Amino acid sequence: MAATIVNKVNAVTNKRTELVNVRAASKMSFLTVGSRSYAKEFLRPGLRNGQSFDFVITDAGKFGTSLDVTNNLATLKERKVTVPVSLGNVAVQTNAIEKVTDLDWDREVATPQGTVLANGLVKQAVAEDIGKQNMAFVGKGFGPLAQAGQSIQSLTDEKIYGFINPRVQGVLTSNGQSFVPLGAVKSISDVGALGSFGNVEYHSERFMPSVLVTSALASQMANATVESYTPGSNGIDTIGLSSGVSANIPASMPLWIEDVYACDTVGGVTTYPKAFIAVSACAPSAVAVRSVDFAGEGTKEAAWADGSNIATSALAGKAVTCPPADTYHCGIIRAEGSYEFDTLDQLDFNDNNSKTTSIAGVTMHENKDCDKIAGINVNRWDIVCVAGTVEPRVQAMVLVADGINQVNS
Repeated sequence: MAATIVNKVNAVTNKRTELVNVRAASKMSFLTVGSRSYAKEFLRPGLRNGQSFDFVITDAGKFGTSLDVTNNLATLKERKVTVPVSLGNVAVQTNAIEKVTDLDWDREVATPQGTVLANGLVKQAVAEDIGKQNMAFVGKGFGPLAQAGQSIQSLTDEKIYGFINPRVQGVLTSNGQSFVPLGAVKSISDVGALGSFGNVEYHSERFMPSVLVTSALASQMANATVESYTPGSNGIDTIGLSSGVSANIPASMPLWIEDVYACDTVGGVTTYPKAFIAVSACAPSAVAVRSVDFAGEGTKEAAWADGSNIATSALAGKAVTCPPADTYHCGIIRAEGSYEFDTLDQLDFNDNNSKTTSIAGVTMHENKDCDKIAGINVNRWDIVCVAGTVEPRVQAMVLVADGINQVNS
């Protein structure tokens, strides 16, 4: 694995910057493994943290006994995909007269700062992506993993990856189950790899949540219906549940609405129920879920069993179900083409002291500043990236039961 260090004035090698980045890259498998570079050619210096980056993915065309290229190209559907620009950075201050050799750079700087930087970016990315799965599978042991892997394989021939809460492995191990080893470590991105199962490569991801479904909630949900479904703004829809449900809905818990099925990558209906996943803990009168496209030709994510479009007003009165009472540990299983990750190779605020290193798909920028009056050196490492789900229809959430049922809590 090559690491390239480039100074804007002189080509130099800076092992300290490389060390910080290698620690970060090794902990960012959720971003770097099983993702595609959709936007690389469009990225430009000057993108700022908090902005959103838009690009277009071509969706469904037409099928027929003959193809008129001119006319059919006119009917291709394009989806605009919006992903936020995220900035992660850490800074280290040292005394200006202190020699670098006085520091154990690897132990005191590279390891902790690389970890802090990676953890911040991955935690943010996982939180943003929870709820963007079109399906959810719940059960014990390898059951939900098998169902999720099979469902995605029925929709695409791409490579599939899984990222699961480490406690899932503990549950499997306690049942005498284990993943098939992946073999020799091939690259830094394989650090944290658990193994394979059902043609899916699994990685441990510490920021995947756990979900507690109490007995009280499960009991109340037995007769629940949709009171209202309100398409919202900023990517969030709201589901209001019937008045018989009073217990709060925990973050990351899936709901299934009667007769609503997930769609494939060209908008065709499947036999898999569409999962509506709570993106935050909320009252049952206003369950926040990611926005769903119910109507677009080629772009819709959910439909009735016959494939027809859903009017959200028709969801009122439909039965709603949730997982049985238990503690669940979550994961996301996704096809390679469902996720976008790119880092910016240039920044508009680089100066002559700035250095850039690229390792395992992660580009880091080191910027230096010296306060000569206070006698302080500041080294700051920045990772600016565009990352997120671009195709939720080939992603599934899994919830593996801990087996410890919660009673009246």
